[in-house]
Amino acid sequence: MKSVIFLIFFVLSTFHIFGQGKDSIYLLNDYQVSNDTLTLSINAINANDIISGKFAITVSKFDLSYISSEFPVFTNDAQVAVDTTIRYSWVSPNSKPENLPDFSTLIKVKFKILSSATTFCFVYSQVASAQVEFVSSQLQTLPSRGISGCGNFNYVIAQGFVRRDEDNNCNAQSTFKGIPEMQIRFKNGPIEYFTQSKADGSFYTFLPLATYNVSIYNNDNLWTSCNTTPIINFTSTKQVINVNETAKPNFDCPFLSVNISTPFIRLCSEQIFKINYSNNGSKDALNAYVDITLDDSLQLKSANVPYQPLTGNIFRFILGTIKALEAGQFTVITQSTCDINWLKRTLCASAHIYPDSICNANINFSKAELFITPKCDNGTIVFSVKNIGSGDFQQDLNFATVEDDVMPGFSGKINLKMNESKDFIYPANGHSLRIIFDTIPLNPFQVKASSAIEACGTLPSGGFTTGYLNNFALGDQAPYISTYCSEVKAAYDPNDKIAVLEGSGTAHIIEPNDRIPYLVRFQNTGNDTAFLVSIEDAIDPLLDLSTLQILGASHPFTWTLNADRKLTFRFQNIELPDSTTDQVNSHGYIHFSIKPIKNIPLQSVIPNKADIYFDINPPVSTNTYFHTIGRILYTAVIDHDRDKLKVTISPNPFINHFSIDLNQSINTPYYFELLDLQGRCIQKVKGTGSKLHIQFDHELIKETYLFKIYTDKQIISSGKLIKM
Repeated sequence: MKSVIFLIFFVLSTFHIFGQGKDSIYLLNDYQVSNDTLTLSINAINANDIISGKFAITVSKFDLSYISSEFPVFTNDAQVAVDTTIRYSWVSPNSKPENLPDFSTLIKVKFKILSSATTFCFVYSQVASAQVEFVSSQLQTLPSRGISGCGNFNYVIAQGFVRRDEDNNCNAQSTFKGIPEMQIRFKNGPIEYFTQSKADGSFYTFLPLATYNVSIYNNDNLWTSCNTTPIINFTSTKQVINVNETAKPNFDCPFLSVNISTPFIRLCSEQIFKINYSNNGSKDALNAYVDITLDDSLQLKSANVPYQPLTGNIFRFILGTIKALEAGQFTVITQSTCDINWLKRTLCASAHIYPDSICNANINFSKAELFITPKCDNGTIVFSVKNIGSGDFQQDLNFATVEDDVMPGFSGKINLKMNESKDFIYPANGHSLRIIFDTIPLNPFQVKASSAIEACGTLPSGGFTTGYLNNFALGDQAPYISTYCSEVKAAYDPNDKIAVLEGSGTAHIIEPNDRIPYLVRFQNTGNDTAFLVSIEDAIDPLLDLSTLQILGASHPFTWTLNADRKLTFRFQNIELPDSTTDQVNSHGYIHFSIKPIKNIPLQSVIPNKADIYFDINPPVSTNTYFHTIGRILYTAVIDHDRDKLKVTISPNPFINHFSIDLNQSINTPYYFELLDLQGRCIQKVKGTGSKLHIQFDHELIKETYLFKIYTDKQIISSGKLIKM
């Protein structure tokens, strides 16, 4: 029975195929049991214009023994071969194309039941010699797959289009243009299923038998649903219902978005950057282009679209007209530095798509926008800040700097008119330095302009700090800007999960409203080509499903989100070469983002991991990445320590608690006292031994507090708590 248990695990994980396109041929199975005989039926969906087909299916030899086969459709021409796997093949004798009605039965296979099992599983092979394959009359291989599973599948199908309401009366006309990247939600009580429309607005999803409320939406508030088909009711299994939805544009303008990503940046190697772009607006974007800025240690080698160099390491990629509701992708290949001194340093690449007009903004939004240029210059760090927007600041804007993620930085206010700029100059001391500005009021994307620099100056001990540039949001919250930063590595985990927003400190602290970009990376380290890669990611309940955004990927894919909050990505027919044969192209990834739920409690911990499936092999589980939610971060700065006592505070920065380590025991009781700037005591805690945990009675809200640690006889340490 061990094999049955394994197959059950596999097929349950692969049955979530919601969102696959109607352009694929699907094979689905049913079985019926009579006495000691089991009859398996394999049914085809969307089997049109075919002249040949083949597939193979495996069952547990411990549970079933093959008896015979029937071919209800291709009686004279079908063949079956049986060993440990049943192999089916059919070729039209006169090359006449066949168009089969949905749910046509290609083969019925009878088995004798050998065991006492109550559930039987059937797994389609994905090996090259026996994978599911159908050929058209044009001698083209059609996208096809077999849906493995256990037991009787009580499946139903919702298919249709999301289209633009072009006559302003909310009628779903087949001639209307489809809207891509619209999320379609099927809700049955508390149970929800999600899928997303493809480039032509179509969707195709499998659902359990039930009645569903249907709704569509997108994350940028660009379209309003006409709610054309509010309820669908499935009354029997294998039923197909057409769902055609329309939506009206909320704004009459182009709305461009861009994403740049790559699996990793290795020392002295090529990087394949994928740049995904789209126009989700209602008007064409004319004379569109993307400016890509590369770190000086990344050399542009080639691209598959025309480009021209600008100043510095900036390149302009000409796209021309991007029609409304259209998307595209291009590839940029770079070469990273071979200088060993760059190990563990961070390299960045950013993309900015134009025109970058904001059409979903509040009418009172000033349209001011900050652009920051960092520079290491003669022992100083210079942040040149310019208002590149089309309006003046309406009020002062707070800013702060963060040194690494431990030491506090400088803070202040700024107020810039349109096209006005200002330089902020700080000493270069070997620590990484980041400047962060508050969100300009009413900015629709809640952008916190930010920039950072590392390896400027030298630490007292020599060298410089690294590994801090991704601790805070990169300031690319607007859809028309995308920044990717990665630590340079010599070795890497081929299958892992990272958060591009790493979070601050060991707790990976982020703010409640921060969007978390995740990157799941995979590599075929086997000894043969992988034809199917699936990624399953269980989304934590503390993350808001309605904010999910799919940013980009290395290869074409489909995705679904089921009622168990399991997010599934499928790279069908990926043909991913193994690493021995083709190291560079053996890698792939998926890049998506999501936000925490509204009113998430402070100190909430959000974990995330993924399982990666290569063909029919057992899953490869990634590491678990986690974040801690904080709103106001404070950093402890020690101004004074008693001789021979080196007090440390951790975590630092912190939210509302930390631990004090005196690094040696003292024989007398001591006290931690928190004071405001007027010297009034806020809280006092008594300690003994070498360690003391401080949990604040009330949330800290002021910019600065004082603290001291003392005995009845002397001051042990003193310092400040500074709001970040």
